[in-house]
Amino acid sequence: MTNMLIQRVGCLAIAVALAACGAQPRMSPGQGLAAQSGLATFDEGGLVFEYPATWRVFHHDERSSFSNLIAFLATVDVPTPCATSQINGGTQIECADRFHLDPNTIVVKVEGNAWPGFDILGHPPVGATAVTIGDLPGYVEAIQAPPQTGADRAMRWTISRPGMVDNYFTLTAIIRGPDVERLKTEAETMVSSLRYDPPPVPLPAGATAAAAAASKALALLDTSDSGAWRCFPARPGSRQMRVSSLPMGPPLARSQLATCTTRIEATPLELWRMTFTIRLSEPDHAAGSGAALIVWVGPDGSPLTVSGSQLQP
Repeated sequence: MTNMLIQRVGCLAIAVALAACGAQPRMSPGQGLAAQSGLATFDEGGLVFEYPATWRVFHHDERSSFSNLIAFLATVDVPTPCATSQINGGTQIECADRFHLDPNTIVVKVEGNAWPGFDILGHPPVGATAVTIGDLPGYVEAIQAPPQTGADRAMRWTISRPGMVDNYFTLTAIIRGPDVERLKTEAETMVSSLRYDPPPVPLPAGATAAAAAASKALALLDTSDSGAWRCFPARPGSRQMRVSSLPMGPPLARSQLATCTTRIEATPLELWRMTFTIRLSEPDHAAGSGAALIVWVGPDGSPLTVSGSQLQP
Protein backbone atom coordinates (compact mmCIF):
# COMPACT_ATOMS: atom_id res chain seq x y z
CA MET A 1 0.00 0.00 0.00
CA THR A 2 1.44 3.37 -1.05
CA ASN A 3 1.58 5.86 1.77
CA MET A 4 0.36 9.36 1.11
CA LEU A 5 1.71 12.56 2.62
CA ILE A 6 0.80 13.28 6.26
CA GLN A 7 -0.83 16.67 6.53
CA ARG A 8 -0.81 18.65 9.77
CA VAL A 9 -3.71 20.96 10.44
CA GLY A 10 -2.57 23.75 12.75
CA CYS A 11 0.56 23.52 14.88
CA LEU A 12 1.58 20.00 15.89
CA ALA A 13 5.34 20.31 16.26
CA ILE A 14 7.10 19.29 19.45
CA ALA A 15 5.21 21.64 21.73
CA VAL A 16 7.07 20.92 24.95
CA ALA A 17 8.30 23.99 26.80
CA LEU A 18 12.09 24.14 26.82
CA ALA A 19 13.61 24.76 30.22
CA ALA A 20 16.48 27.23 30.31
CA CYS A 21 19.76 25.95 31.66
CA GLY A 22 19.99 26.61 35.37
CA ALA A 23 16.31 27.63 35.75
CA GLN A 24 14.28 26.38 38.68
CA PRO A 25 10.91 24.62 38.34
CA ARG A 26 7.86 26.85 38.66
CA MET A 27 6.19 26.65 42.06
CA SER A 28 2.70 25.20 42.01
CA PRO A 29 -0.01 26.16 44.54
CA GLY A 30 0.32 22.84 46.34
CA GLN A 31 4.10 22.71 46.53
CA GLY A 32 4.34 23.99 50.12
CA LEU A 33 1.82 21.41 51.29
CA ALA A 34 3.64 18.65 49.41
CA ALA A 35 6.93 19.59 51.06
CA GLN A 36 5.38 19.15 54.50
CA SER A 37 4.84 15.46 53.66
CA GLY A 38 8.39 15.00 52.42
CA LEU A 39 7.44 15.66 48.81
CA ALA A 40 8.06 18.45 46.32
CA THR A 41 6.02 19.29 43.23
CA PHE A 42 7.43 19.30 39.70
CA ASP A 43 5.49 21.57 37.32
CA GLU A 44 7.10 22.04 33.92
CA GLY A 45 6.38 21.44 30.25
CA GLY A 46 2.75 20.54 30.90
CA LEU A 47 3.57 17.82 33.46
CA VAL A 48 2.85 18.00 37.20
CA PHE A 49 3.83 15.33 39.73
CA GLU A 50 5.16 14.84 43.26
CA TYR A 51 8.66 13.52 43.97
CA PRO A 52 10.76 13.03 47.14
CA ALA A 53 11.87 16.42 48.44
CA THR A 54 15.42 15.10 48.91
CA TRP A 55 15.80 14.79 45.15
CA ARG A 56 17.28 17.68 43.15
CA VAL A 57 16.22 19.09 39.79
CA PHE A 58 18.81 19.77 37.05
CA HIS A 59 18.24 21.63 33.78
CA HIS A 60 20.50 21.26 30.76
CA ASP A 61 20.07 22.02 27.08
CA GLU A 62 19.68 18.78 25.13
CA ARG A 63 17.52 18.51 22.06
CA SER A 64 17.30 16.73 18.73
CA SER A 65 14.96 16.74 15.76
CA PHE A 66 12.48 14.57 17.65
CA SER A 67 13.11 15.13 21.36
CA ASN A 68 14.02 17.70 23.98
CA LEU A 69 15.12 17.42 27.58
CA ILE A 70 12.75 18.96 30.14
CA ALA A 71 14.69 18.12 33.32
CA PHE A 72 16.62 15.58 35.37
CA LEU A 73 15.48 14.67 38.90
CA ALA A 74 18.24 12.95 40.84
CA THR A 75 19.94 12.09 44.10
CA VAL A 76 23.41 12.59 42.55
CA ASP A 77 24.97 15.43 40.58
CA VAL A 78 23.95 15.39 36.91
CA PRO A 79 26.39 17.28 34.64
CA THR A 80 25.41 18.57 31.22
CA PRO A 81 24.91 15.59 28.89
CA CYS A 82 26.21 17.36 25.78
CA ALA A 83 29.89 17.96 25.05
CA THR A 84 31.15 20.21 22.23
CA SER A 85 34.41 19.57 20.39
CA GLN A 86 36.15 20.92 17.31
CA ILE A 87 36.79 18.36 14.56
CA ASN A 88 38.24 19.15 11.12
CA GLY A 89 37.41 22.80 11.46
CA GLY A 90 33.81 22.11 12.47
CA THR A 91 31.86 21.77 15.68
CA GLN A 92 30.65 18.40 16.91
CA ILE A 93 28.13 17.95 19.73
CA GLU A 94 27.79 14.58 21.43
CA CYS A 95 25.09 13.95 24.04
CA ALA A 96 25.10 11.02 26.45
CA ASP A 97 24.40 10.21 30.10
CA ARG A 98 27.52 11.56 31.85
CA PHE A 99 26.46 11.13 35.47
CA HIS A 100 27.62 8.28 37.71
CA LEU A 101 25.40 6.64 40.30
CA ASP A 102 26.60 5.96 43.83
CA PRO A 103 25.09 2.99 45.71
CA ASN A 104 21.34 3.44 46.32
CA THR A 105 20.89 6.46 44.06
CA ILE A 106 18.56 7.31 41.17
CA VAL A 107 18.28 9.65 38.18
CA VAL A 108 14.97 10.30 36.38
CA LYS A 109 15.10 11.90 32.94
CA VAL A 110 11.98 13.76 31.76
CA GLU A 111 11.70 14.37 28.01
CA GLY A 112 9.27 15.54 25.37
CA ASN A 113 9.24 13.56 22.13
CA ALA A 114 7.62 13.43 18.72
CA TRP A 115 7.76 10.82 16.00
CA PRO A 116 5.81 10.88 12.71
CA GLY A 117 3.32 8.04 12.66
CA PHE A 118 3.71 7.25 16.37
CA ASP A 119 0.50 5.77 17.83
CA ILE A 120 0.41 5.17 21.58
CA LEU A 121 -2.88 3.31 21.11
CA GLY A 122 -1.13 0.60 19.11
CA HIS A 123 0.42 -2.50 20.60
CA PRO A 124 3.09 -1.63 23.22
CA PRO A 125 6.65 -2.79 22.48
CA VAL A 126 7.45 -6.40 23.33
CA GLY A 127 7.83 -6.70 27.09
CA ALA A 128 6.04 -3.40 27.82
CA THR A 129 2.92 -3.14 29.98
CA ALA A 130 0.02 -0.87 29.08
CA VAL A 131 -0.86 1.61 31.84
CA THR A 132 -3.10 4.62 32.37
CA ILE A 133 -1.23 7.71 33.59
CA GLY A 134 -2.96 11.01 34.26
CA ASP A 135 -6.16 9.51 32.77
CA LEU A 136 -4.45 8.99 29.41
CA PRO A 137 -2.91 5.83 27.91
CA GLY A 138 0.75 4.90 28.14
CA TYR A 139 3.06 1.98 28.80
CA VAL A 140 6.05 1.08 30.96
CA GLU A 141 8.97 -1.13 30.01
CA ALA A 142 12.30 -2.32 31.36
CA ILE A 143 15.18 -1.04 29.24
CA GLN A 144 18.92 -1.62 29.21
CA ALA A 145 20.67 0.38 31.92
CA PRO A 146 23.42 2.65 30.51
CA PRO A 147 26.58 0.84 31.65
CA GLN A 148 28.72 3.98 31.97
CA THR A 149 26.47 5.22 34.80
CA GLY A 150 26.99 2.19 37.06
CA ALA A 151 23.23 1.50 37.01
CA ASP A 152 21.69 -1.86 37.91
CA ARG A 153 18.25 -1.22 36.44
CA ALA A 154 16.42 1.18 34.13
CA MET A 155 12.76 1.56 33.25
CA ARG A 156 10.90 3.95 30.98
CA TRP A 157 7.34 5.25 30.99
CA THR A 158 5.95 6.47 27.66
CA ILE A 159 2.86 8.63 28.18
CA SER A 160 0.45 10.62 26.08
CA ARG A 161 0.57 14.33 25.42
CA PRO A 162 -2.94 15.83 25.65
CA GLY A 163 -4.46 16.93 22.35
CA MET A 164 -1.73 15.33 20.24
CA VAL A 165 -1.20 12.03 18.48
CA ASP A 166 2.48 11.67 17.58
CA ASN A 167 3.83 13.82 20.45
CA TYR A 168 4.44 12.14 23.80
CA PHE A 169 6.47 12.28 27.01
CA THR A 170 8.98 9.81 28.43
CA LEU A 171 10.17 9.45 32.01
CA THR A 172 13.24 7.23 32.36
CA ALA A 173 14.38 6.04 35.79
CA ILE A 174 18.01 4.85 36.08
CA ILE A 175 18.75 3.09 39.38
CA ARG A 176 21.71 1.67 41.27
CA GLY A 177 21.17 -0.70 44.20
CA PRO A 178 21.51 -2.63 46.31
CA ASP A 179 18.11 -1.29 47.44
CA VAL A 180 16.72 -1.30 43.90
CA GLU A 181 13.14 -2.12 44.89
CA ARG A 182 12.82 0.87 47.23
CA LEU A 183 14.03 3.29 44.58
CA LYS A 184 11.85 1.61 41.96
CA THR A 185 8.82 2.08 44.23
CA GLU A 186 9.66 5.76 44.71
CA ALA A 187 9.79 6.22 40.93
CA GLU A 188 6.50 4.35 40.45
CA THR A 189 4.83 6.47 43.15
CA MET A 190 6.09 9.61 41.44
CA VAL A 191 4.63 8.53 38.08
CA SER A 192 1.31 7.54 39.66
CA SER A 193 0.90 11.13 40.92
CA LEU A 194 1.32 12.58 37.41
CA ARG A 195 -1.28 14.94 36.02
CA TYR A 196 -1.38 17.43 33.16
CA ASP A 197 -1.48 21.23 33.22
CA PRO A 198 -3.80 22.12 31.58
CA PRO A 199 -5.77 18.89 32.07
CA PRO A 200 -7.03 16.93 29.04
CA VAL A 201 -10.37 18.08 27.63
CA PRO A 202 -12.79 15.12 27.62
CA LEU A 203 -14.80 14.24 24.54
CA PRO A 204 -18.39 15.50 24.71
CA ALA A 205 -21.01 12.94 25.61
CA GLY A 206 -24.27 12.27 23.80
CA ALA A 207 -25.46 10.57 20.65
CA THR A 208 -24.94 13.61 18.42
CA ALA A 209 -21.50 14.65 19.68
CA ALA A 210 -19.52 12.57 17.17
CA ALA A 211 -21.63 13.77 14.24
CA ALA A 212 -21.23 17.40 15.31
CA ALA A 213 -17.44 16.97 15.53
CA ALA A 214 -17.33 15.29 12.10
CA SER A 215 -19.45 18.04 10.55
CA LYS A 216 -17.11 20.75 11.84
CA ALA A 217 -13.97 18.82 10.88
CA LEU A 218 -15.20 18.22 7.32
CA ALA A 219 -16.12 21.89 6.94
CA LEU A 220 -12.65 22.96 8.08
CA LEU A 221 -10.97 20.43 5.79
CA ASP A 222 -13.01 21.51 2.75
CA THR A 223 -10.66 24.27 1.64
CA SER A 224 -9.92 23.15 -1.93
CA ASP A 225 -11.89 23.91 -5.09
CA SER A 226 -12.54 20.21 -5.70
CA GLY A 227 -14.99 19.91 -2.80
CA ALA A 228 -14.13 16.21 -2.44
CA TRP A 229 -14.47 16.33 1.36
CA ARG A 230 -18.18 17.05 0.86
CA CYS A 231 -18.61 13.49 -0.40
CA PHE A 232 -18.34 12.14 3.16
CA PRO A 233 -21.41 12.00 5.42
CA ALA A 234 -21.01 13.59 8.85
CA ARG A 235 -22.48 10.47 10.46
CA PRO A 236 -21.18 6.90 10.19
CA GLY A 237 -22.30 5.46 6.88
CA SER A 238 -21.83 5.86 3.11
CA ARG A 239 -23.07 7.98 0.24
CA GLN A 240 -22.16 8.57 -3.41
CA MET A 241 -21.13 11.73 -5.23
CA ARG A 242 -19.29 12.66 -8.41
CA VAL A 243 -15.76 13.89 -7.67
CA SER A 244 -12.98 15.36 -9.78
CA SER A 245 -10.20 14.82 -7.23
CA LEU A 246 -9.38 12.88 -4.10
CA PRO A 247 -9.68 14.99 -0.92
CA MET A 248 -5.89 15.39 -0.62
CA GLY A 249 -5.29 15.03 -4.36
CA PRO A 250 -4.40 14.14 -6.98
CA PRO A 251 -6.99 15.36 -9.51
CA LEU A 252 -8.66 12.63 -11.56
CA ALA A 253 -8.25 12.24 -15.29
CA ARG A 254 -12.03 12.77 -15.48
CA SER A 255 -14.75 13.18 -12.89
CA GLN A 256 -16.52 10.00 -11.81
CA LEU A 257 -18.86 8.56 -9.22
CA ALA A 258 -17.28 7.75 -5.86
CA THR A 259 -18.55 5.93 -2.78
CA CYS A 260 -17.56 7.74 0.41
CA THR A 261 -17.72 6.08 3.84
CA THR A 262 -17.35 7.62 7.29
CA ARG A 263 -16.35 5.80 10.48
CA ILE A 264 -15.96 7.59 13.85
CA GLU A 265 -14.32 6.23 17.01
CA ALA A 266 -13.88 7.83 20.42
CA THR A 267 -10.40 7.04 21.77
CA PRO A 268 -8.75 7.03 25.23
CA LEU A 269 -6.65 9.98 23.99
CA GLU A 270 -9.82 12.10 24.32
CA LEU A 271 -9.67 12.56 20.54
CA TRP A 272 -11.93 11.34 17.77
CA ARG A 273 -10.36 8.99 15.24
CA MET A 274 -12.27 9.44 11.98
CA THR A 275 -11.69 7.18 8.99
CA PHE A 276 -12.88 8.53 5.64
CA THR A 277 -12.72 6.04 2.76
CA ILE A 278 -13.32 7.16 -0.81
CA ARG A 279 -13.59 4.43 -3.47
CA LEU A 280 -13.76 5.35 -7.15
CA SER A 281 -16.14 3.55 -9.49
CA GLU A 282 -13.21 2.82 -11.79
CA PRO A 283 -9.43 3.03 -11.26
CA ASP A 284 -7.69 6.29 -12.13
CA HIS A 285 -4.14 6.45 -13.51
CA ALA A 286 -2.93 8.87 -10.80
CA ALA A 287 -5.38 8.26 -7.95
CA GLY A 288 -5.67 4.47 -8.12
CA SER A 289 -8.92 3.08 -6.73
CA GLY A 290 -9.28 5.80 -4.08
CA ALA A 291 -7.94 6.45 -0.61
CA ALA A 292 -8.43 5.75 3.10
CA LEU A 293 -7.87 8.89 5.19
CA ILE A 294 -7.34 8.98 8.97
CA VAL A 295 -8.23 12.28 10.64
CA TRP A 296 -7.61 12.89 14.34
CA VAL A 297 -10.11 15.41 15.67
CA GLY A 298 -10.15 17.32 18.96
CA PRO A 299 -13.12 17.49 21.34
CA ASP A 300 -14.21 20.78 19.74
CA GLY A 301 -14.23 19.30 16.22
CA SER A 302 -10.90 20.78 15.11
CA PRO A 303 -8.92 18.43 12.84
CA LEU A 304 -5.36 17.88 14.12
CA THR A 305 -3.69 15.56 11.63
CA VAL A 306 -4.65 13.92 8.35
CA SER A 307 -2.85 10.89 6.95
CA GLY A 308 -3.82 8.43 4.30
CA SER A 309 -2.98 5.66 1.89
CA GLN A 310 -4.20 4.68 -1.57
CA LEU A 311 -6.67 1.86 -1.92
CA GLN A 312 -5.58 -1.19 -3.83
CA PRO A 313 -7.65 -2.18 -6.90
